Parts: sequence; C-alpha cells; structure tokens
Amino acid sequence: MKNAYLILCHKNPHQVNLLTKELCRDGSQVFLHWDKTNYRECVPQLTLQKNVTVIPYEESISVGWGEFSICEAQLTLCHYALKKQPDYVFNLSGQDFPLWSQQEIKKYLTQQNGTNFIDILNESSPYYKNFEKRNQLFHRKFLRKNTFGARCLRKIYYLLTGGMSYTFPFFRRKAPLPLYYGSNWWCLTGECLQELVSLYDSTPDLQKFFQGSICSDECLFQSLFMKSSYRNTNQPNLTYIDWSEHKASPKTFLSADKNVLLAQSEKCFARKFDIQKDEEILLTLQQRIHRDDTNI
Repeated sequence: MKNAYLILCHKNPHQVNLLTKELCRDGSQVFLHWDKTNYRECVPQLTLQKNVTVIPYEESISVGWGEFSICEAQLTLCHYALKKQPDYVFNLSGQDFPLWSQQEIKKYLTQQNGTNFIDILNESSPYYKNFEKRNQLFHRKFLRKNTFGARCLRKIYYLLTGGMSYTFPFFRRKAPLPLYYGSNWWCLTGECLQELVSLYDSTPDLQKFFQGSICSDECLFQSLFMKSSYRNTNQPNLTYIDWSEHKASPKTFLSADKNVLLAQSEKCFARKFDIQKDEEILLTLQQRIHRDDTNI
C-alpha cells in the first residue's frame, strides 16, 4: 500500500521535521505546502528526506484564516500527490502528529477495503445551520478574518441578514452544487481524490463562489465528495481533535494529555500540537510509535 500525506505548514519547522520523519519511515510520500508569507525563512530549516516534496516558492500561496486560499493550497498539494498514484491520501496540518505507527495505519486501511474517511454533517447536527450561513452570504474580505473586530462585525452582519442560523432569501447566494460540511481533515483513496479534483476542475464557478464564503475548506471537499460516485463510502475522519475548551481553535495537547492520546483506538492522528509549548508530548508519541513498529 502506498500512502501520501498532504501537509499545510506555516510555522515551527523543527516540529514539521519530526512529523515528516515519522511519515517517511516506511517510504510514504509527503507533500508540504509552506505558507508563502514565511516560506524563505522556514523552508531552509527543513530536513528534507527523499520522499518529501516541498511545493516551490513560485507555486506557494499566502494562506489566510477562513479564506479560499486554504483550498487552493490543498488543491495544489493534491495535483502533486496524485501523480504518484497513491492508494490513500491524508490531508493534515503541520501541527498534527501520528498516534499509530505507519505499519498500523497501513494495516488498518487495508482492512477497510476502500473506505473514505471524511466527515459529512447532516441537518441534524447542531452546527449545520452555522455552516450554511458561512456560504449563503457573500463575505467581503474584511469579514473573512479571525480578529476580534471582524468577528463582531460578522455577528452583526449575520443578525441583520436573518440571524445566526437563518438567512433571509434576499441575501442567499446560489451555489454551483449542493453544499455539504465537515472537518477539513480527511483521508481519501487515491481514486476518490482524483474524481473530486476532476469534478472541481470541471466546475469553474466553484472558485468564484467560495471566494465569497468563509471557511470554505470545511465545505469544498465534502460537497465534491457527495457529488462523486464515492458518496456512500464514507466513515468519520481519522484525526482526533478536542474542542472541549469551546474556543475558536481546538485544544493544544500537552504532556498531561498523554493517556488520552495513547488510548485512541479509532483515530490514528491528533491535532493540534505546538513544540514551543510542549515538546515532550511529541517525543512520548514518537517513542510509542517506534515501540509498536518493533512489536509488529
């Protein structure tokens, strides 16, 4: 089995080095997109192994929170990875880290026999209406930021256009295809991802539509997936994330979270980690992975 890993990076090159070292141990292909804003500063600090491809500076993108630029960077990574004809493709961030060894991951995916791991929220989800609002309205650039001021203006905008979970028909935009929502992090078969990219390329209005949305990275691939021939093959994604702090970003795992992370039996990755806050938890997970590799 050949796996490929797509990784969006923007800081902590030493942490990314630890991540890519683990992912490459069995010959898997790794593709890195480094944010153009600090590309020249950070990329020279990477330890590049033969299975790691860094998107060239000329093709890198300045990624903004909530912007379609996230999807553009992901699509660039997809095009690079699909040339290698992988069996499975993981979409990760530079702040993720594996909980399982590569041998465990490959064994699990082989047993799943073509399952695609991508979250698809349905209308019963308490978050569904909030996701809808992000796409029904046109968001000008100053509304697509994660600053305190932008969040306040966005809330006022939402209230004036129908409320936090409803949009007056006058303000609703027509999408080029039915929209579905879910986590940005997924693991898809190579064949499935190829079909999704082809669907995107054949729907030219998608880019223009999502450039007026916010957090389109939590909608684009789900919408393409549900339009594809693979729409009945999904299971929940394989990345463990803790939103219990109810903040704009998920919890950053520390050494105190070791037992919770080591106990994960259905998630083979976790996010997020920050080596500047706690390096020990990464080393603990690394030791566990190496021990499991030895025992297999």
